[in-house]
Amino acid sequence: MNSTNNIKSYNFTRILLIFNIFCVLTTTCCETKENNDNFFSYIQPENVGVAADSLKVIVNKINTWVDAQDIVGAELLIIKKKRIILHHTFGWMNLEKKVPMKKNTIFNIRSMTKPFVGTAILMLYEQGKLSLNDRVSKYIHSFDNEKGRDIF
Repeated sequence: MNSTNNIKSYNFTRILLIFNIFCVLTTTCCETKENNDNFFSYIQPENVGVAADSLKVIVNKINTWVDAQDIVGAELLIIKKKRIILHHTFGWMNLEKKVPMKKNTIFNIRSMTKPFVGTAILMLYEQGKLSLNDRVSKYIHSFDNEKGRDIF
């Protein structure tokens, strides 16, 4: 494998890692909304069993990617037990105009949805929440028609 392929593989792995972190954190926090008063409010990471130093490691790593110009910008939101323990932005929304990244930016991730959805599906499979042999119509009711009913 040449160095260009290694770089592409490394970047893809990094993107998948970020999506995996997102999937793990969102699937563990978003299952129920019983206490809406405190839903997604901020809390110190130690109060939910997360060491602040471990979050600093993640922030520093993403900062090195921005500094090395591996990525232009990013937004990181980590939620545990329905509480925000970290919400941070990195780099630029628009590099040419030097517009800094803002919180709650909407990103166009285009075809990166495929690994995101695939990862989410396999996580749900591992949790026993779906079977790979289920029909799509079991989960997306608009597929419950003559054309979509046989799609697995």
